[in-house]
Amino acid sequence: MLSSDLVEKMEQARDILESNLQDPPPIAELAHRVGMSETYLKTNFKISFGCTVGGFVLTQRMELAKKLFRQGDMNVSEIAREVGYKHTTHFSAAFKKATGMSPKVFARLGQAAMALLVQVSTLGLLEPRSAGVLLSIC
Repeated sequence: MLSSDLVEKMEQARDILESNLQDPPPIAELAHRVGMSETYLKTNFKISFGCTVGGFVLTQRMELAKKLFRQGDMNVSEIAREVGYKHTTHFSAAFKKATGMSPKVFARLGQAAMALLVQVSTLGLLEPRSAGVLLSIC
């Protein structure tokens, strides 16, 4: 079990990464900012969050990308930049590896699902509360 001081440092490291997804600090800088060695940070980060620092950043970037696609306000290249990718092709490859589908397919499926849910709820086939839950999932 991790000490409360160590848990606090791991949470601090996670918070730093989450607030800097576009340009996360290198491991050495992150370790310095939370006051520990790189090795100690990497080992305890994995214990605390079940993934590596790099895996955490990738997962958070992909979750943010999915959220932005669901909002429907941005195109693929804008989302790629927003989540920290300079090259749309690199983002698309990472997104497809993470989700099993290209960003364009994900965006189209999301838009189609939203339209369908709006129609179903408009027709009264779903209770408003159920439609809201489903819309938040899509």
